Amino acid sequence: MSNIIFYFSGTGNSYSIAKGIQKEIGDTIVVPLLKAEDYKAAEYNIVGFIVPVYYLHVPEIALKAIKRISLRKDQQVFAVADYGGTLGYALQDIREALADEDVILQEYKIRMPGNYILEYGAFPKAYQEKILKKAQIQISKIAGSILENKSTGYIEPNLIAKLFHSRSKKQMSLFGEIGSELYTKEQCVHCYQCVKLCPTKNITIGEGNLIWGSKCVQCMACIQWCPQKAVSHPLMKKNRRYYTNPNVVVNQSGEFEFK
Repeated sequence: MSNIIFYFSGTGNSYSIAKGIQKEIGDTIVVPLLKAEDYKAAEYNIVGFIVPVYYLHVPEIALKAIKRISLRKDQQVFAVADYGGTLGYALQDIREALADEDVILQEYKIRMPGNYILEYGAFPKAYQEKILKKAQIQISKIAGSILENKSTGYIEPNLIAKLFHSRSKKQMSLFGEIGSELYTKEQCVHCYQCVKLCPTKNITIGEGNLIWGSKCVQCMACIQWCPQKAVSHPLMKKNRRYYTNPNVVVNQSGEFEFK
């Protein structure tokens, strides 16, 4: 393969973007970012990173994985940050994570439907479809830019991000504590899909019950992908709408697949 795209995704948005770019540029493999160490990224012509934005930043677990990747100075490297509210510092985070690699980063952003169900329910279906339609157009444009190896310059945080930066940092520091309050309701059938999906292996099985530890990164995969809607949290209000990317499914191994 000539190219490789690494992604981190909770509800399928980043994975969907990665698959869309893969289709457009061809000769590319798509790999979970947390499995990046199984691949020699420096051997590929083009290396891409597709990541979500959580509270204005790239999830810490994803940043740590990016920092462990070795690249060549002459490699073409791009990053796409997808967000539901505002882009924040995500692309700056990736730029800084790759600083020691001395590569020139092509930077892109795409708005996707939000999925942070602890604070809000999914957008109405019609609005989701509108956002996803625009995203598909952006994916094609980004793929074209990648193929032409266009210089993009830096995409810096906007005023909103700067105003809420301190609050976002504080909130992110509480992710583990907040996540430890997740629990299963009586409709849980012990399929353990949440256990398979959890990127930090934060969910354990104890005496028939599921227990959430303190390593949660708030990806919302356990809540959003539960087939019984059995995973909940004290912050979740009743009847909030769920969201997973409509072009993505989870297989029996807990891995994403494109429809």
